[in-house]
Amino acid sequence: MFSSPFLPLPAGLEIATTNMRDDLLVVQVFSTKVRSCCPLCFCPAERRHSQYTRMVADLPCAGFRIQLILHVRRFFCDNANCIRKIFTERLPAFVLPWAGLTVRFCEALQSLGLATCRELGTRLAARLAIPTSPTTILRRLMILPLDPVKSVIHLGIDDFALRRGKNYGTVLVDLQRHQVIDLLPDRKAETARVWIQKHQEIKVVSRDRAGDYATAARQGAPQALEAADRFHLVKNLAEAVEKALVSCRAELRKGPKTKEATWLFIRHFADLKEKEREELAALRQASARAETIYQLVQAFLQMVRTLQGEHLESWLRSVRACHIPELHSFANGVERDKAAVLNGLTLSHNNGQTEGQVTRIKLIKRMMYDRAGFALLRQRVLHRF
Repeated sequence: MFSSPFLPLPAGLEIATTNMRDDLLVVQVFSTKVRSCCPLCFCPAERRHSQYTRMVADLPCAGFRIQLILHVRRFFCDNANCIRKIFTERLPAFVLPWAGLTVRFCEALQSLGLATCRELGTRLAARLAIPTSPTTILRRLMILPLDPVKSVIHLGIDDFALRRGKNYGTVLVDLQRHQVIDLLPDRKAETARVWIQKHQEIKVVSRDRAGDYATAARQGAPQALEAADRFHLVKNLAEAVEKALVSCRAELRKGPKTKEATWLFIRHFADLKEKEREELAALRQASARAETIYQLVQAFLQMVRTLQGEHLESWLRSVRACHIPELHSFANGVERDKAAVLNGLTLSHNNGQTEGQVTRIKLIKRMMYDRAGFALLRQRVLHRF
């Protein structure tokens, strides 16, 4: 008997013979252990009862499929207090009881499933001489255990589309570990509240300005600070600016389109090209209303960029003093969620990485042609490959 670096085996197993059958390499493997432990009482046993064989598939080698014929023993358990009198020899690190695949073969199938999907994974496996099926890859994915959620101090929460315009779920992100910690099947306040309530260690909840998540955070973690996401604040401001520019379109005449003008008003002046600066100057000179909008927008964006939330109150007073209904509407929304907005403009925490995780979820969904159910999607997202 011998061992081979091309087919590494755990200690106590050795190769007896090998045999070729077309593209299949059949390997006879014998156990050389002197004793084995009872799986119930864990007492070592040396008295042998009999021997039996197991056929197990292993990872391919040099393009050949591998079939292991394992010759293992049965032992007597001599512990008088144990109900198991005879047991079979266990090889837990190599092959699980009653399994037809080695542990490393199962892990390879799971990695294929996590990196691709069941159909694509099957086609890739065929190229790698790994015999499998879409159903097998799916089954291996679904039995992957999920790690318990660790202590969460800074929580990011946002929604994502399961089916755009119809069904939405919730993604929960640990902002300190940069890791998705759970997916919820809907975006209802009650569902999120129940989850958050189980983690009273949460100190900061970073969220968008949706009312359901605000309610969930307030009821589930009253001890935590709520921080409105700066991305959504700027997005809401841009929407208000676009509407405001439409109302003064007659004064602007032949300027750029409204969306392009909004983009000029939102961007930092230093980031604009020369031509864009000229267009912006023309817009501001053409309309006093547009100039007021620009000054107010840039003042708010300065708070966002430099985290100077202490200027929020004075900015709101300036908005109230102007006669631009669209900005009044934006300011009223800020007032309703003022504490969270102030924290968002003061604290360093934000939902940027949560938005990134939503983008990753979209990619995984597209890889599965948007046909994955919530359970499979959750497995693939939480078991980050």
